[in-house]
Amino acid sequence: MKIRILTIDGGGAKGIVPAIILQYIENKIIEITGNPRVYLSDFLDFIAGTASGSLTSTMLITPDTNGKPAYKTGEIIDNLFEFASVYYQKKEWKTLWGLLGAAYPQEQVNNKHIEIFDHWKMNDLLLPTAIPGYDILNRQPVIFTNKDRLDRYGNLFANDVVRGSCASPGWINPVEFRDGIYKNVIINGNVIANNPSMIAYIEAGKTPSLIEKFKQITPNNTLLISLGAGQTKFTGFSVDKVKRWNKGKWFELFTSINIQSTTVIPEYQTRSLFKSYDAEENYIRIDPFIQIGSSQIMNTSNHNMKNLLQDAYNYIERNTTILDNIAEQLIKESIIYKSLI
Repeated sequence: MKIRILTIDGGGAKGIVPAIILQYIENKIIEITGNPRVYLSDFLDFIAGTASGSLTSTMLITPDTNGKPAYKTGEIIDNLFEFASVYYQKKEWKTLWGLLGAAYPQEQVNNKHIEIFDHWKMNDLLLPTAIPGYDILNRQPVIFTNKDRLDRYGNLFANDVVRGSCASPGWINPVEFRDGIYKNVIINGNVIANNPSMIAYIEAGKTPSLIEKFKQITPNNTLLISLGAGQTKFTGFSVDKVKRWNKGKWFELFTSINIQSTTVIPEYQTRSLFKSYDAEENYIRIDPFIQIGSSQIMNTSNHNMKNLLQDAYNYIERNTTILDNIAEQLIKESIIYKSLI
């Protein structure tokens, strides 16, 4: 048996792309098992997400009052469209449209998070998870987990942790919360790990319930599925182009470099690790190119969201064999349904 790990990159508006791919995989699982009541999370052991990826990953494991997943992937997609309607839309005039504070109204964002995640705490989530953020109060990266030995973050509200991982400085306010003596002020997780695949692998290996079940966790007994939010073809700059840039232009480039680096480097590390164990087939990275939609992570217009949908559908159409194989592998590692594969 293999431990099944799913990770989802951050990407702002592009977060709709991995959600559409997951909907295809979940529907394929339903088709193979013949059970319309199964959920994608029934076939996972650990999940992680950064920023917009944490929205999707946490919705996958948010419970309802009966202890079942609250959302099918189709409902998650609808919720992401609702999040898009409050993120990066109408600017806040009270802060002079971002000159004297966060550029976008915060109340609508906060209310939407509470509406979707209710008042469930991290310990209430249905699977072990990891959500990266950066704590500007204590000046350190933080990996919010829920079912490890330390149990440090289990009593935090999931909506606070996810909102913090999504908080883009200058646009969305940091999130402040306290658990006992611990106090955090969290900003966007993409500053430390836009791609949380390596974090997920490490944290899964520290989760008591998984250690008890799998004894030792290595790439040989791990199926790690890593979903990107869509690749962008970057434009290079010559010395003549940049030598007269002001600080604002350089800050814009540094932000882009940071997100690219915290996406590409974890992918390189994870792939190299699995390769060193001769287990490359156990690591699956999916990151479609964005060709119709905009790669601007703050472009949450309805028009762009629909274009991003089309990018995802085009990828699925060209890669059904790969995605069908993922669904089959997830089922194969299920005690209940493995006989179907």
